[in-house]
Amino acid sequence: MKAKLLCIAICSAVAQAYAESDAEVVLSTDYEHRTNINRSATDPVDDDVWVYGGSASYQTQKQHGDVQLNYTVAHEKYLDETNSDRDRINGEAALNLYTSGRRLGVYAETRTAETSLDTLRAELPQNSNRVSSYQAGVQGRLRPSRRDAVDIRAGKIWVESENDLLNSESETAVVVWGHSLSARTSGGIQLVYLSTSPDAEEIADYGTQKAGIFWQRQLKTGSALLQVGAAKTDAVKPSGDQVGYVGEARLELESVTPRRSLQVTGGRELAGSGMGQGGNPNGGLRQTGNEFRLDIRDYFTADYRYQIAPQRLSWGLYGDYSHEKNQLADDLNEATRVGTDFTWQFKFGGELTLAADQISRKRGLEASAEQQDELNYSLQYRQEVARRVSVNCRYEVRQFESGIESTILGCGLDVAAF
Repeated sequence: MKAKLLCIAICSAVAQAYAESDAEVVLSTDYEHRTNINRSATDPVDDDVWVYGGSASYQTQKQHGDVQLNYTVAHEKYLDETNSDRDRINGEAALNLYTSGRRLGVYAETRTAETSLDTLRAELPQNSNRVSSYQAGVQGRLRPSRRDAVDIRAGKIWVESENDLLNSESETAVVVWGHSLSARTSGGIQLVYLSTSPDAEEIADYGTQKAGIFWQRQLKTGSALLQVGAAKTDAVKPSGDQVGYVGEARLELESVTPRRSLQVTGGRELAGSGMGQGGNPNGGLRQTGNEFRLDIRDYFTADYRYQIAPQRLSWGLYGDYSHEKNQLADDLNEATRVGTDFTWQFKFGGELTLAADQISRKRGLEASAEQQDELNYSLQYRQEVARRVSVNCRYEVRQFESGIESTILGCGLDVAAF
């Protein structure tokens, strides 16, 4: 709630202080027919859902400051009342002021996501859990020299979930010193502090400190980033021992040519439910939402894109892997996703996308591990029918190993207000 109020204040300041800007507002509405909305193998229930909302983006930069705003809002209304109405809010806003090589500003961020209480069970709505996070704080930058920059960010994170199991508050501070080694190479040091207060009575408040160094290089056709460091936390394991020190690392590689692009990211981190949305700041697959977590997490993501016919036909192949060991409970999760998609751009302005992926989740040790596989297919078409007006239709199928299948068939309208 505090973050929402700060967002409103920032938006008001934007409207008053800046007359010239780059702004866009899009109004959207969709009508969907969803089958087996409760994902039941014995008693499926269908419903029609009306989704309406929009998005707003605003950015401007002046001699003494800049403003950035990007938010998406959607409201879901279930016409047969199989579920209560729901809102989704995602976005961020920032206001910065410049003076003599310094920058000082405020920021706010809101994220909403759907998770499962048990990722190995498909049934809804009893198995669903909506998680929201709000962040707000101050940020700044100093330029001690032409080659050096110091970025500072401090604020608070609120995490709220429908079942209250993931609720927490965290204070956070980040300091990054970056140094330009050459025109194409830079490096630096990053320090992070977190103080987390879970609502769960069985989990005591704990602090986390992180320190690391990074090296970044602009390559001929892309870039490379390497981070190495360590995290220390006084969170307590079920055995009564502290989690202590955890080594962290991150590698990012990107290569872009006129017809091909490849992005690869991998590493290890200490990530928790109180560290932002889902506790997975570096992406990857979201795990179970029925407990407050502090994970030692190994992750890997890859995304390959190829222009078969430039500006007409493209193909993509992507994959994710996540291995999470919860330090606050005797819990181990592993997930793998592999998918592909094709996109056709037609001369008359239409765009057709076909996509498919398989997700495999496993929980527990090898001897007693449980597993659930899931297949997803989607077909989406978008067509501009008038200036600033476009129509989109989609069909989605989700199939679970337990024999449950659900579908979504819907069409909608997007109108760019300005």
